[in-house]
Amino acid sequence: MQQAAQLATQVEVPQMDASLERQNIVDRIKAFNDPSKLMWLYVISEGNIIDRVPVRGKVTNGNKRLTSTETFSKAYQGGYNNDVIVEAPDEVGVFGNAGDFIFWFDPSERTGPYNAGRLLAFGFQPLL
Repeated sequence: MQQAAQLATQVEVPQMDASLERQNIVDRIKAFNDPSKLMWLYVISEGNIIDRVPVRGKVTNGNKRLTSTETFSKAYQGGYNNDVIVEAPDEVGVFGNAGDFIFWFDPSERTGPYNAGRLLAFGFQPLL
């Protein structure tokens, strides 16, 4: 620990005007949040591409939601009303997990789900 502290004082942290790491994250967010972009999804099984589908915008995890998964509720415990954290219903009023899958919309507004247990690859240019 003492050696690490000594080395930290001997080697100065460089001054930077920009961060390529942060710029890469910004560029990824912009690229994957553009509904006009066409992306290609490849389903790979045992090293072979078994399906290729166009994706409008981006692929989304099926477990994503716009509301919190938990909420407060009153519970009578030990003679007192207490706030407890309970599972919250999703946007359509149901409980539980939708399972491990992804979904997307193709250019014709059709949706497609895939079980996320398969190997998937994404790209902005078709590979085949």
